[in-house]
Amino acid sequence: VLFNNAGIVRGKLFWENDPIKDIAMTININSLAPMWIAREFITDMMATAGATRIVNIGSAAGFNPTPGMAVYGGSKAACNNWSDSLRLELCRA
Repeated sequence: VLFNNAGIVRGKLFWENDPIKDIAMTININSLAPMWIAREFITDMMATAGATRIVNIGSAAGFNPTPGMAVYGGSKAACNNWSDSLRLELCRA
């Protein structure tokens, strides 16, 4: 079982976020890191005879827009959508 549970929250209005320190870091950790980590393990997991699982910990913020959470919510929405798409791809594999 692979658990992706990383996440950061800045909790600022969108225009108050620094493009690198806040926005890029939030996207990298909340959206891209689970993809990078899963990519490292997925080939071996698919070759395993037994059942394997990838568990991505999301957030309600990815489904429910909230003032002051635009970057965080967007990053978690990306992770939620990617997780669902990956599940569908793995069902076909």
